[in-house]
Amino acid sequence: MLGEIKSFLVRFSLFRWVQYKWTVIRYFRAHALLLNKVRQSGRASICFLVSSLPMWRLQDFYELLAKDSRFSLQIILLPFQTYAPKERDRCMRELKQFFDKRNCPYALFDSPSVQNQWRERRPDIIFYQQLYSTIYPEPFEIDLNLDKLICFIPYSLMTCRGDWVYNTKHTNVAWKLFYPTRMHLDFARRHSFNRAGNVSVVGEPNAVKYLSSAYAFPWKPQSEGRPKRVIWAPHFSISETGYLHRASFLWVAELMKEIVRQYEGRIQFVLKPHPRLVSSLYSHPDWGEEKTNRYFDWWNSAPNAQVETGQYIDLFMTSDAMIHDCGSFTAEYLYTNKPVLFVSNDFKGAYSSLDYFGTKCMDLHYKGGSEEDVFSFLDKVVLGEDDPLAAERRRFYDDILVNEASREVGKNIYQIMTQELFSTDS
Repeated sequence: MLGEIKSFLVRFSLFRWVQYKWTVIRYFRAHALLLNKVRQSGRASICFLVSSLPMWRLQDFYELLAKDSRFSLQIILLPFQTYAPKERDRCMRELKQFFDKRNCPYALFDSPSVQNQWRERRPDIIFYQQLYSTIYPEPFEIDLNLDKLICFIPYSLMTCRGDWVYNTKHTNVAWKLFYPTRMHLDFARRHSFNRAGNVSVVGEPNAVKYLSSAYAFPWKPQSEGRPKRVIWAPHFSISETGYLHRASFLWVAELMKEIVRQYEGRIQFVLKPHPRLVSSLYSHPDWGEEKTNRYFDWWNSAPNAQVETGQYIDLFMTSDAMIHDCGSFTAEYLYTNKPVLFVSNDFKGAYSSLDYFGTKCMDLHYKGGSEEDVFSFLDKVVLGEDDPLAAERRRFYDDILVNEASREVGKNIYQIMTQELFSTDS
């Protein structure tokens, strides 16, 4: 039986490798011709397909491009089709407010003129926020645009391992992938068919924002004193099966309401859900739209609680601690140097999905496998300020998270792009 499984895996891996080689051959000539056209004309058109504000990590890069007359730019707002209609509407509102505030022109994906223009003359370069199939509608679906120069910077700080992260058709065929650390480059070299030939290390885009000293204050005003501030950030993977199954929300949801009540006056809480959580709850047999809406309404009505769905760096940096079960936040909250609790009923399973980088990040978390663990974290670590992991978090921050590249990520991407597109030596 074991031999049959190994034989199947070998055959499957060989099939995928042949499939990759055929895909590369299919698009290689189109990419070469397009690059030659851009180099000869000295101009390039770039489109950013933006689906979620918390996942938008390219504003600094966009602003550098906007000052360079060699580039024509377009932003198309395209909420993920996997989201429930209300969630798509919310994403669209947040994106419009963000880009309007910065006077960045944008177009809407459902405009007939935009779709017709895309079909007739697509941009030279396309930045997607996610490289997964079936999440974008026609004509923007990534499989329909692989003959263009596809670029991607991860929408979160990657902590997971597996082919679905580093070795998909899209990661292999994309023109440029911009990864945060050399660790991630090494993972891609080991696991991708193209041995990371399209990967550049540019730093973590949000790092420079964490290094800033100017933050907005998103917390609800409290009547007296200065209570501690704790974020609860549940992931959308609430199924009890599947690769990323966590289901932590299902056992933590009512507990967190009770905690909000018990700690009123001492701790205020923010519910920061994954952008897809509401959609997952709407379709869950034990929740549905009405129960989900009641739950979120309760959080907004409690005197020491609120819901935040947009960008989160200001929230992170003005907090005192976080409770979560999100893979990317496992790394990213460590930029705050503040204590953090990971909740799970299956830590063996949680660790099994992590790469080496993710494992090191998880080791710097307090573990919440029960209600008692959650209360202990709040009482001892948050309120009691007894934080034995503080020194280890600081070392990881200094040695791994913060580097010179992270201070100028937008500039790093800009320099790579202009060198590749316009240099006569490319």
